[in-house]
Amino acid sequence: MFDELPYMLQSIAIQDTKAGAKDNFALGILDTLRAARHENANMRMIFCGSVGLHHVLNSLRGDAHASQPVNDMPAVEIHPLQLQDAIQLTKDLMIKEQVQVLSEQVEVIANRIAQQTDCVPFYIQRIVSRLAEQDEPVVVLAFVVVRTRSLGRA
Repeated sequence: MFDELPYMLQSIAIQDTKAGAKDNFALGILDTLRAARHENANMRMIFCGSVGLHHVLNSLRGDAHASQPVNDMPAVEIHPLQLQDAIQLTKDLMIKEQVQVLSEQVEVIANRIAQQTDCVPFYIQRIVSRLAEQDEPVVVLAFVVVRTRSLGRA
């Protein structure tokens, strides 16, 4: 299983561009993985990522390459969570990340984050992670998640 493969390929392509590389190393990686799949009939690969691999492939290929390194693999779309599951994930992550939240606002904040991220776990995790980096507690004012300097401010 290759998690965040599209992100890795984008990063490689960016570094190659900065270095002035003439070869498309990122596409080469995918071509090598395809060859490995074909040479080893029992080998299974799962490519995962928060960015769709098809988007990255389009940008890597451009007009110069006809490479189809994953057309032998079925694409599976992972759908967003149900709202209640997204809210629970948000609350669990806020506890794990020790986000400072007034106990009476946990449900409201979790609900708002879940809704604003369209219940996509990757985005929920990113927002909660950023909130955990804040020095001030998170409170809700007029249905907007904001930071305050102290618990007493409204």
